[in-house]
Amino acid sequence: MKKKIALLYCLLLFCFSIQLKAKETRIFGNAPSYASKEIVFFTLPDHITLTPQKYPPVKVSPTGDFSFTVDCKETAPIYLDLEKLQGFLFIQPSHEYKILLPPFTGKTAMDKANAYFKPTPIHIKVVDAPANSLNKAINKLEFTFNNALQRSIQSLVYRKSKAAKEQLLKVIDDQSTASPEPYYKAYQQYLKDYTEALTFSGKEKEFVQQQLSSSPVGYEYSCYKELFELVAKNYLKTSKTTINNTPIQSYINQGNYNMVAKALKSVGISSVEFSEYLMLQNLYSGFFNNYYSRKGILKIIEHIKNNTSSKRHQLIASNIYNKLTMLAEGSVAPTFELLNNQQELVKLNQLKGKYIYLCFLNTSERVSQEMLKFLTQLNGKYSEQLEIVCLAFDKDFEAASKLFKDKGYQFKLLKASGHEKLMQQYNVVTFPAFVLLDKDATIKAAPARSPTENFEKQLVTFLHQDRLSRFKSQSTRK
Repeated sequence: MKKKIALLYCLLLFCFSIQLKAKETRIFGNAPSYASKEIVFFTLPDHITLTPQKYPPVKVSPTGDFSFTVDCKETAPIYLDLEKLQGFLFIQPSHEYKILLPPFTGKTAMDKANAYFKPTPIHIKVVDAPANSLNKAINKLEFTFNNALQRSIQSLVYRKSKAAKEQLLKVIDDQSTASPEPYYKAYQQYLKDYTEALTFSGKEKEFVQQQLSSSPVGYEYSCYKELFELVAKNYLKTSKTTINNTPIQSYINQGNYNMVAKALKSVGISSVEFSEYLMLQNLYSGFFNNYYSRKGILKIIEHIKNNTSSKRHQLIASNIYNKLTMLAEGSVAPTFELLNNQQELVKLNQLKGKYIYLCFLNTSERVSQEMLKFLTQLNGKYSEQLEIVCLAFDKDFEAASKLFKDKGYQFKLLKASGHEKLMQQYNVVTFPAFVLLDKDATIKAAPARSPTENFEKQLVTFLHQDRLSRFKSQSTRK
């Protein structure tokens, strides 16, 4: 049975992956509420860090017309940044899609200030699409499946009901004629696997070893991501596999990729593709919970980045390595030398000695102006422990300087316009954004909470930890 399912996957994926030569696909429409705005299309080839690959912005005409053309090699989802919403649809090579966008809804001031804001996903409607088109079929399948799942989840997970499982599998099978596309058939199979996995609650490792590891990794399927996280997100942490009486976790701490791969192979995970993907996903999440040695994790990620035969894994490993090393707590913060509002050159190293709260702003925007009021309150309470530094990306820095003078703001203002690379280095995608540096100018929190998202509580926690460390140090000396 295991081999039959694996063969089915391979046949389905082969059917739509043979089109290796890129073919142009066009997405167009009319959306008056987006008139003169820009729409950014992007893909998510990396389901682990969710690092988008963005295309150049598409300018909507004053009458609402827009058109976007992309080289499309295989069937895959494409996404649209619609501010409050994140649109998506499934596209195929050499197709045209006339789409209907939802009315424009901009982010609120609080949304922009919240570094953890996530837009609401919405499946974009394709106008005049045939009844058996891929987008209509998947949309109907997801709707029907999710409704049925809600009714049977308790029976599946807690009672391991065979009848509930068979009923849910029938719901999926009943939609088999909705689309002839191989991508759709593979999508159905992943939902079937998800249904099977629900009955393995408490035995996730067995499901990973017996079924999931022998199936192709579904990079272009959101349902595969959900399936993987359901059964495999903590696989390495909970695994009791040993090689030479040494637990697999010890090899991870050593950064020994070959021994981790050997340990996985010893329990039936022989697919190099799945083994690498499992390591990438588990070690990326494990980096933040301090379960493994961070040095060991980085060594394994770097090994995959430099030695994998998969271009996809090379991309994912590079994204992970960059994210973990660039803005990880304790890593060296990207440096800068910027002019202040007195035309004096200020270097990051000059600010050492206090916690440094970097505030990326555009003071011509109302939300940034509102944030300055909260920064004033913080500065009044913690000026001895905290250095507030505003990096202004205003086009008119003189106007920003005048604002600071008129309002009597006592914290630092630096001219950052023309230094947009800093935004990339600090992973800033919108204003305002905040990063907290430690007293030695290393990363403490990136992103940090905003003043309206309880940053003060975060700061007080760090200050309390400092006092405890000093007390312990003094006690040791005595």
